[in-house]
Amino acid sequence: MSDKAEGEEPEEREGAGGFFAIYMTLGVLVFYVLSPAPVAWIFTQFGLKHNEHAVEFFHFIYAPIIWAIFNISAANKFYMWQFDIFGVH
Repeated sequence: MSDKAEGEEPEEREGAGGFFAIYMTLGVLVFYVLSPAPVAWIFTQFGLKHNEHAVEFFHFIYAPIIWAIFNISAANKFYMWQFDIFGVH
């Protein structure tokens, strides 16, 4: 007879935590890429559009996306379309 008790659960597959980390990283990346327009809309709705610190924070967090908007035409078209949908200008 083996050393393991008969009713014991089988071991979990190894590496499941690695897949979870990959999915979470991809999810956060997708959220980040799609979030500037909704966040700008929230800023507009709560009157943060004129708050100097909030605008600086927005520019800091989204600096790579802002750079892409000004330097990559496909990114510019995508984000301008997204801003139009949310009514943010």
